[in-house]
Amino acid sequence: MWQDSPLGGAGTILDRTGLASIGRRLALALALAPTLAFGAASAASAQAVEAMPPAAAAPFDPFLVSAVPVDVTANDTVSARERGLLQGRVAAFRRLMERLVARDTLATLPLPTPTEIVDMVQEFSIANERSSAVRYLADLNVKFNPIAVRSFLGARQVAFAELASQPLVVVTVLQADPFTPPVLWSDPDPWAAAWTRVLPRDGLVPFVLPLADIADFAALTVDQVLGRDAEALARFAARYQAGGVLIATAARTVESADAIQVSVTEVRNSGAVFDAMVPMAGLGAPSPDDALAAAAAAAAEQVEEAWKSRNMLQSGVGGDVVAMADVVQLSDWLDIKARLEQVPLVSRVEMQAMTRRRVQMAITHVGTVAQLQSAMALQALDLRDAGGLWTVMPARPKVVEQAPGVGLSDLATPEAAPPSALP
Repeated sequence: MWQDSPLGGAGTILDRTGLASIGRRLALALALAPTLAFGAASAASAQAVEAMPPAAAAPFDPFLVSAVPVDVTANDTVSARERGLLQGRVAAFRRLMERLVARDTLATLPLPTPTEIVDMVQEFSIANERSSAVRYLADLNVKFNPIAVRSFLGARQVAFAELASQPLVVVTVLQADPFTPPVLWSDPDPWAAAWTRVLPRDGLVPFVLPLADIADFAALTVDQVLGRDAEALARFAARYQAGGVLIATAARTVESADAIQVSVTEVRNSGAVFDAMVPMAGLGAPSPDDALAAAAAAAAEQVEEAWKSRNMLQSGVGGDVVAMADVVQLSDWLDIKARLEQVPLVSRVEMQAMTRRRVQMAITHVGTVAQLQSAMALQALDLRDAGGLWTVMPARPKVVEQAPGVGLSDLATPEAAPPSALP
């Protein structure tokens, strides 16, 4: 008989594929409705949908590996549990390396011994624990010690990335064959459905799938997406509290029905745009849906690898930055300090001096100063050189205007504020 652990728990899964399909059908119906009465109903429905804003994502910890499955059989329950917990931590470390280290480097990186891995674990928790007389099953959440992991990689001269990207909303455009135009918000949408099969992932780039509801249908057209309309895309990203949009375009090739050519474009709220072609995917897949799922997984991996390559940390690179911050009251300094301590590249923040108007601090960090600036921007902090002196200040929000008739979020995107004059 199976026994449920008191620590175990049951979860619920929201079928967003079904919701998205319903949303597309409703949006298309409302958009094509010929009567004023139906138009009034559409406005009411749109208002109802917009009354449910997307939930804010929890802060991402690059050194936390969640939901590692454990399934071990041994001579007795105690032995199975001990072996399972050890194997789970080893599996979590492999997943951590896949997250932080470039794919090409990972192939030549030797794993440490299980004992060394256990020594790098800061803490772990167990969920969904079950056992029989000889078998043990559970899900492990493993938090690794950042300093120990950095030391492990640094001793082997391995470059790695630990800075997490802001979320990207995935906008899928599908060209069913070379002779038809690309389509956005189709129903059914097998390309969007393929992304639901491969997400969520375990990388440094969180992906968000849109609801494909009335507001989405009204917010973006295929011309705006393919034309990279920065204003429209920024509004769309704001609705999902994201840092930008990932345009994923899939096209079937003439050569083979199951060969999918994918191109991806990151359009970030900062103004940065990154393009990439994804290696041909889907060849030999058992079905067209499986071919699209393989293409979606390859596209997501390409984006994650590109992010890692732009944010690689080299062993031994780091230092201290002495910076000033304007403050009006003590709470201003405490807010800045708390945000700095949430920046993954910052290892210590120390106040050196404080007057009624300013604080002087020393920021100890890993990586280059440019990487530190990027990491701080994700915490809405601006670090800049003001005439030979560094200043830190909260980033000034840039308001994304609401499109007429579409209730988009008022979430702001960071924009650097000019530094005040130093004494």
